[in-house]
Amino acid sequence: MLIEIEQAIINRLKQKGIPAEAWSGKPDELFYRPKAFPTARLVIDAMDFQEMHYTGHYGVVLAGSCLVFFRSLKEKGQGAYEVIENILNAITGFEAWGFDLRIKSVKLMYHESAEFCYQIQFTGYGKYIVSLEDSEILAIRIKTYEGEALSSEVSK
Repeated sequence: MLIEIEQAIINRLKQKGIPAEAWSGKPDELFYRPKAFPTARLVIDAMDFQEMHYTGHYGVVLAGSCLVFFRSLKEKGQGAYEVIENILNAITGFEAWGFDLRIKSVKLMYHESAEFCYQIQFTGYGKYIVSLEDSEILAIRIKTYEGEALSSEVSK
């Protein structure tokens, strides 16, 4: 599910002409300087599952971020505003693998000399249903001792 959501958002950004990539998952690589500017890095921050009326049915709230890396000689990264606006337009109202995405906030994460990083936070609302067809057969092994002899039985 996470890979499909992530890939749908990245594909959407690329369709709109925004160079984007997924975060590798290594904490020290999140803020590595990209090879090319501007670029966007997508991060799924969290997912909150709320059980619904049926077993295996969940309402899900997804929290995500899009980090926009930009290099500019202007003050405060004003050249990044157009890129940020394009990302906002691409994400707002987009449905990624059944999750309706909504923008939450935009903030400047850091700036060093001419390099800037803005964080666009978004929330996704959707449902997740656990497939009952993929249920695993549980086996329980009961160990009992009769004197020094070990007896065991398996039940399903």
